[in-house]
Amino acid sequence: MKEHRRQRRTPEERKQFVEQQMQSGMAVDAFCAEHNIGKSTFAKWKRKLNDENSSKTGFRPVTIKSAVNPVPASESSTTMRVNIGAVTLTIEHGGSGA
Repeated sequence: MKEHRRQRRTPEERKQFVEQQMQSGMAVDAFCAEHNIGKSTFAKWKRKLNDENSSKTGFRPVTIKSAVNPVPASESSTTMRVNIGAVTLTIEHGGSGA
């Protein structure tokens, strides 16, 4: 019986696969099946890459998908507050266009 072994990837190849999957919009399952990568292996690559990136910069990559039915700015009123120590930054946007 022939043993099937997956191809070993270099760190650069792993990084490219993770970036490709994120940019493709494909589900991880489908991407892994298409590229003959085990899901758990891919998850380990992605976790390691995120850990390396966050330790270098202190930030983690975030993907934000737009809302299905966004409310037009002219119909909404928004307030955003950011607290940094004793300083509070408040940004307000009213729906009246003011």
